[in-house]
Amino acid sequence: MITSPRSFITHCMAIVFGYVVIQAVLGGLAYLPTEADSLYYHLPLAQSYLKGSFVTADFGSNLHMYFPAATEALLAVMLSFGLPVGLFNVVGLLALWSGCYLLGRATQMDESNSLLFACTIGTLYGVVRWVHAQTVDIWLAAYYVTVLALLLKPRREWWYFIHIGILLGLVVGSKYSGPLFIAGLFVVYVHSWWQGLLQQVTSRFELLSKLVVAGLTAAVVGGFWYIRNWMITGNPVFPLDTPVFKGVSGNEIIATPIWKAYLLYPGQMIDGAVSEFMIWAVVSTGLLAYALYIWWKAKFTPLKTAGIYWDSSLTKLCMLGVFNFGVFLLLPSGDSMQLHVSQYRLGYVFIIVLILAFFKLVQHTKKLEQLLNLAVLSNLLVVTSFPYRPKIIVAIVLFYLMIRHFYSFADSRFLIHNKE
Repeated sequence: MITSPRSFITHCMAIVFGYVVIQAVLGGLAYLPTEADSLYYHLPLAQSYLKGSFVTADFGSNLHMYFPAATEALLAVMLSFGLPVGLFNVVGLLALWSGCYLLGRATQMDESNSLLFACTIGTLYGVVRWVHAQTVDIWLAAYYVTVLALLLKPRREWWYFIHIGILLGLVVGSKYSGPLFIAGLFVVYVHSWWQGLLQQVTSRFELLSKLVVAGLTAAVVGGFWYIRNWMITGNPVFPLDTPVFKGVSGNEIIATPIWKAYLLYPGQMIDGAVSEFMIWAVVSTGLLAYALYIWWKAKFTPLKTAGIYWDSSLTKLCMLGVFNFGVFLLLPSGDSMQLHVSQYRLGYVFIIVLILAFFKLVQHTKKLEQLLNLAVLSNLLVVTSFPYRPKIIVAIVLFYLMIRHFYSFADSRFLIHNKE
């Protein structure tokens, strides 16, 4: 039932997300792979599962084939069953949407705001435009937000630790940037997570045994690729050339990391950020500027006295967003405008965290509510990238009804029990 402007916007965005998914499915059924990275190494990595060559890594001159390939296992399953690979990231988009909803609930947002947050992420243009490719960035973001939701809601059950282990392994085993992003999660949240675990377990031995299981699971899922590369090439992150491990130098894309591209091509990089994330690029920058203002203001006046809302959860989310952006700056970019735009998909995890922080801030700061409404509604522009098909209106309505029933399912399963 629509009871307020925010409720109306939530309903609108749920319908828009349904429209995006249905259009993506229709397009994915007939999609033939054309994206460069998908053809060069993501699809070949999936095929290496079917051939068994991923173990021995006999890839010849294609050095990209040494990259971690945990997520390509899902793509290999699709290939083995003859399913359209254009649906690979459509499923990933649904996984990301679900993970964002769970994350919203884990941060104490109500059902409506959690759904609005999930639909906002699911309709970002910089996410939707990759929905038919076979790149793994959407999946990586889905794993990441779900891990964050798990860390925010520690549990004592075995399934919790197994889920943690699998998801950590998938993040680490999907990209070389995965371990760095995971490091940020634990730097920011390990203390509160540990304290939450200690309050639930009956003994330290019980906790230690479950942590060992989680660690071993992560090592099997994600560590395999690094161990394989180390045994074959002597470099766990081959072909990357690092001060510790010798790799292959001379790659012009790696030679121009994103931080350097910001210095050499500031106009193109800013254009790329606005192109991919639209108003959310500006909102995220403003949020960090506001966080700095809060830090400065708190040195002179108690925030409560000044009528300013801020809490430790916002501080942690901003810290995590800044950390993830720092990792993003270290990733490869290259010297072309096309790369400067496309490489923003490597930064999903920083923009998602900052958007979540803004949602949390607005929840307690009504003056910003209209700005949030405007920012969310700007995502409506994503529908212009799809062809117009009037008959899918019926499918959109059905999808919307499915979303409405997702609330009770998400709250009764997995880990989100806000009333505990």
